[in-house]
Amino acid sequence: MQIVADAADLRRHRGPGARRLQGRGLGNQFLGNIREVDAVAHVVRCFEDSDVTHVEGRIEPIADIETVETELMLADLDSLERRVDALEKKARGADKESKETLDLVNRALALIRDGKPARLVERKPEEERTFRMLGLLTAKPVLYVCNVDESAAATGNAQSRQVEERARQEGAACVVISAKIESEIAVLPPEERADYLAAMGLSEPGLDRLIRAGYGLLDLVTFFTAGPKESRAWTVTPRRARPAGGGRDPHRLRARLHPRRDDRL
Repeated sequence: MQIVADAADLRRHRGPGARRLQGRGLGNQFLGNIREVDAVAHVVRCFEDSDVTHVEGRIEPIADIETVETELMLADLDSLERRVDALEKKARGADKESKETLDLVNRALALIRDGKPARLVERKPEEERTFRMLGLLTAKPVLYVCNVDESAAATGNAQSRQVEERARQEGAACVVISAKIESEIAVLPPEERADYLAAMGLSEPGLDRLIRAGYGLLDLVTFFTAGPKESRAWTVTPRRARPAGGGRDPHRLRARLHPRRDDRL
């Protein structure tokens, strides 16, 4: 029997430094990369190490977050302001859809001008589709990944707790991991990993927690189908993880699951 795994697509992009704000140079490429994803996993440095320099010469995770967030808000501000005139002209007529869109645009503009991301816009369920059509960068769900040193992997530290508090205020997700521990786990034989994790005060790799947090952020589950020739895992939303017509035939299940969205972090 063939076993086919499935996974969300994780794309790595280096964030712009403070000197690259306002869409210049690498900024345009960075913004283009962000537009293509469904959620943003923001890896934030939360450890001190004189051997690992920081581009700005300081370790301030909230400032790092705000550097990237500012870049995204500036792009959203420009995008929204360029739409207002055309929407106002249509809204003065009998175009109901333009009136609804203009209302969302103005609510998003008010937040962004106040230094807050568009994902904090309060909206009704029936407004979700129109809001998504705006394509705002700061409307994307965010997962903050706090990269700490080995000693703080199990409990976090003062810096990671700052990020956790910000995530709580925004309704975002947050995970604490140690990239150094993860790199060491990756080269260990499988039979030695559990003992190594236990010595670090951990019950599982940080990567496992990161994956679960990412799936939770996008409201995804893994749905399994099985047949005589193939067992397959599918990444889907819970709403779609149901047998077609209540049947158990994996071929009918597969037909229901296609086409699926390519979920990217």
